[in-house]
Amino acid sequence: MTINRAAPVYFARWCDRNDRDGDALAAGFSKRRVVQDLAITRRVAGWAYGQAEATAARVWEQSDELVGLGRGWRKLLATAA
Repeated sequence: MTINRAAPVYFARWCDRNDRDGDALAAGFSKRRVVQDLAITRRVAGWAYGQAEATAARVWEQSDELVGLGRGWRKLLATAA
C-alpha cells in the first residue's frame, strides 16, 4: 500500500490553517465529541514526513504528479505554533 503525503506547499497551508484556525477547529471537534490534540497531530505529521524523507519518498503535488520532499517541511513544522 502506498500512502502519498502532500508536497511542502500543501503542508505549509495545513500548518497555516492550524495556526490560524486551531482554536475554532478544536472547539468544533469538542462540540461533536471528537477527541483531538493538535500537538499530537503535529508529532504524527513530523513522524510521517520524517519517514518520507528517510526513504527518499516522493510526495503528492497535483493530479498524479509526485515530487521530491526536500527539507523545508522541517522548518514549517518547527515554526508552527
